Amino acid sequence: MNWNATVEYQISTNNLVKLFYQGSAGVHLVESWNINAFPLDFGANDPALRSAAFAATQNYLPYPQFGSINYMSNTGHSTYHAGTLQFEKRYSQGMVLNTFYTFAKAIDDCDTDYGVCTGVAPITNRDLNKGRAGYDMRHRFVTSLTYELPMGKGRRFLNHNRVLDWLLGGYEIAWIQTVQTGNPIGFSFTGSPYNYYPTNIGNWVPNLTCSDISMPHFGLGKLIGGNRFNQALENPMVDVNCFAPPAAFTPGNAGRNIMTGPASYYSQASAKKNFRFRERWNLQVRFDFQNPFHNYGFAAPTNQVDFKNPQLFGKITSDVTTAALNGEPLMNLMLRLSW
Repeated sequence: MNWNATVEYQISTNNLVKLFYQGSAGVHLVESWNINAFPLDFGANDPALRSAAFAATQNYLPYPQFGSINYMSNTGHSTYHAGTLQFEKRYSQGMVLNTFYTFAKAIDDCDTDYGVCTGVAPITNRDLNKGRAGYDMRHRFVTSLTYELPMGKGRRFLNHNRVLDWLLGGYEIAWIQTVQTGNPIGFSFTGSPYNYYPTNIGNWVPNLTCSDISMPHFGLGKLIGGNRFNQALENPMVDVNCFAPPAAFTPGNAGRNIMTGPASYYSQASAKKNFRFRERWNLQVRFDFQNPFHNYGFAAPTNQVDFKNPQLFGKITSDVTTAALNGEPLMNLMLRLSW
């Protein structure tokens, strides 16, 4: 299901402002969950039963003669809501500008279609798995600009000077700026001193002990510290003291996708010049620079709390590759002859 509403206002001949809302819902999405699991509160107030189920889990499943039973049905649901403000400058005086900001939120209970879903809770209580979708992006700002410098043949300045046209004319520059928040991440744990049922009844998640576990969005390169190539010596992006192991045989309360990952601040610049030969020939020299300000994009920090060895938790382990959006700096020089 999709719906939208748009309001446009033309400020002048070439300038336009748009405000629009977009919404969608995935209804009766096909999902698959393991139904051969017992409730998270199985054996509550019965320590002997819990100990027996922990020692021989298979014997206490609803269908002990089977392993996983992946039940597929139209049980999924998702929603997306977004508001966008856009400004557009149509081509005039050699310039084109398009900029927009989007505020959005995507919610679901499983990011996988047809595959086996996993999450905080099993099929016995799937409402606990409703949360931000793994692809949710709350804020996104993009600006693109193309400008033909007003010098050279057919332009405002140096139109009739052939020598200056060759030196200074025919230039065109472009810029794309992207600023966006990261995708959400959840947490798991290991190294607890307590016993729990196997993960086939739901993912293990820790208990939260802090009201705010948000991480910094920008400037992660400086915050990591000078030992970024030694994970043990890095500065953590998340405070490990905000998590605690749940009590024995109880689920944690951390929820699904509760923290936003690293943001992106990415620039792309381009400049090109055309050399025309008579009427048919054109030689173009083009220079592209990805990420000229060296704003490195980092992957999400480690999200498994190891209560026995917490020194590696919440630390960045990798950055984005060069060829990807928000990747490392990259320069290209191109010559193209066309006729």
